[in-house]
Amino acid sequence: MTLSEKVRELAYASARSGLHVDCSSIEAELADAGYPEAYVVLQESALRKTLDELCVQHLRTGPS
Repeated sequence: MTLSEKVRELAYASARSGLHVDCSSIEAELADAGYPEAYVVLQESALRKTLDELCVQHLRTGPS
């Protein structure tokens, strides 16, 4: 698994955790956890939109 794949996997898990309001919150968490490249990996607008949507969905329903 590449570093980019790992960051994306962690980002999706974070979005589903129910602890984040948006992609920016996920980026900050990943950077604090030792993945400062999250800011670069998560630049794609479609990916950010998907992560934002997951955050909103899981904030309403709680962690999966």
